[in-house]
Amino acid sequence: MKKVSAEAAGLTFPVKKSFWNYGNGAANVKNAANIKKDALNPDGAPKNKNSIKKKPFASGKSRAIGGSVNPINSIKKKPFTFGKSRPIGGSVNPINSTKKKPFTFNRPAAVLTALIAVVLALNPRVYTAAVSEGFKLFTLSVLPSLFPFLVLSKTFLSVGGFDGAKNGVGKIFQKLYGVPPVGGGIFLTALISGYPVGAKMTADMYKNGSLTKDEAKTAAAFSSVAGPLFILGFVGNLTGVRGALIILVCHWLSAFFAGLFFRTDKKDKKPPDIKNGKIQKSKTGNENDEKKTVNQKQETLAETVMSAMSVVLLVGGFVALFNMLSEMFADSPLFSLLSFAAARLTGNESAAGAFLGLIEMTRGIAETAASGLRADSALPIICFLVSFGGLSVTFQNLAFLKSVGITPLGYVKMKSVQALFAAAFSSTAAAVLTLLRVNF
Repeated sequence: MKKVSAEAAGLTFPVKKSFWNYGNGAANVKNAANIKKDALNPDGAPKNKNSIKKKPFASGKSRAIGGSVNPINSIKKKPFTFGKSRPIGGSVNPINSTKKKPFTFNRPAAVLTALIAVVLALNPRVYTAAVSEGFKLFTLSVLPSLFPFLVLSKTFLSVGGFDGAKNGVGKIFQKLYGVPPVGGGIFLTALISGYPVGAKMTADMYKNGSLTKDEAKTAAAFSSVAGPLFILGFVGNLTGVRGALIILVCHWLSAFFAGLFFRTDKKDKKPPDIKNGKIQKSKTGNENDEKKTVNQKQETLAETVMSAMSVVLLVGGFVALFNMLSEMFADSPLFSLLSFAAARLTGNESAAGAFLGLIEMTRGIAETAASGLRADSALPIICFLVSFGGLSVTFQNLAFLKSVGITPLGYVKMKSVQALFAAAFSSTAAAVLTLLRVNF
């Protein structure tokens, strides 16, 4: 035993020499002095050994020298959850934890696609010629009337021209359909331009926050119309000018009433993140910051032309594709059965050509006009096809209206109602003109 003199404390305390004493003489002396003091009462008498309170041992906590909690080992760890990959630190890995949508196999669509491919492979010459005819029809009839109006309507929207629709026709549409005044501008633009400009303008107005989802659905009902150049030009060459005028007026009236039929008084909230001409909420709440978030995007002429060309190419592709599909349908046994039924009902086998318009509108209109039906019978059929649009126009419009939340079934329902209105109006007009002995 070695006597260690604690001069600073004025005490002598026997310390057993061990490995831990080397190099820590001063610290050991201080600890020894503290232990000595804790062992005595204020009067100097030794304390009872059992009276010294000891801190309870905390299970699960690793303590460093001196009794302090080890901050590294004392951190509570999150329980491990099976199925989630966790990197170091216990946080969820955002890459592996992302939920993936399960793949769904659409058997009918797969079978139909395979069947079309087989039919195309068996007779490629006929059906590639149908594709060429579709592009020719698009180039000569659709492109000249569609492209300039697409450029003009896009430019008109970009420079804020629709703000002028707040007065006049805009207020009328606001009262009739419950949509903002810009709905009147969409309707007028669609009347002049035709398919699918109304659908595209509706989708653009929804994206920039001018329309809510319910308002956009109502606008899609009254703005899905064919243009006057198509009706007076293409249809007029087949039916005559008077017949084309009847179809044009009845077609526009059907869109007007279809909008009333699908009007909704439900008011949903506008999108919270509004862009392109609308004020976004500032994070700081400062009025000046809110003014800075206004983004009046004005496209250059080159951007406008490129946007119009993308729409034109989309329309041309659908026209060519569905012209080929209508040719396949004309060669199918189902069409032969429809021709036989039409011959028994109307005495004219060619009347079945109207069913081709359910696939491609222009093909059905041409077949109906050449079928030899009386004018009072042919006009309602042609007006129905123009208002319905066929599957070709359906997919053209759905390419834009998908963002609005309109499903294919909902769109077909909307266009079917409009087509029935158009057929009823044109049939009534044809009957009245026949009674008046007016040739058309």
